Amino acid sequence: MTTKVRRPTLLHRRATPHHDIDFDSDEQRLACGLVSHPLLKRLGARVRELRKAKGLFAGGIADICKIDRIYMSEIERVRNTAVLILAKLARALGLSLSDLFPV
Repeated sequence: MTTKVRRPTLLHRRATPHHDIDFDSDEQRLACGLVSHPLLKRLGARVRELRKAKGLFAGGIADICKIDRIYMSEIERVRNTAVLILAKLARALGLSLSDLFPV
């Protein structure tokens, strides 16, 4: 079933670049940040929990990691889909996600 995304006003167009797009699957909506995946929710919550336990702000940990603050925010706010690609790769190889990372 195709879902039509409501066309935003000109004021909101910059913030929501996916106007007038027909999405055929949840995977496409997920890639555009319009729905979230349970794995991403758990990961984002865990990263936020660990960061706060260390007494760090999101911008502070981003600076320490030398990554953009927006990217850090996307991880915690369930908008980064790279981990889903890794999960698919692990599943295709018959491994767990943690098996992909060297010890």
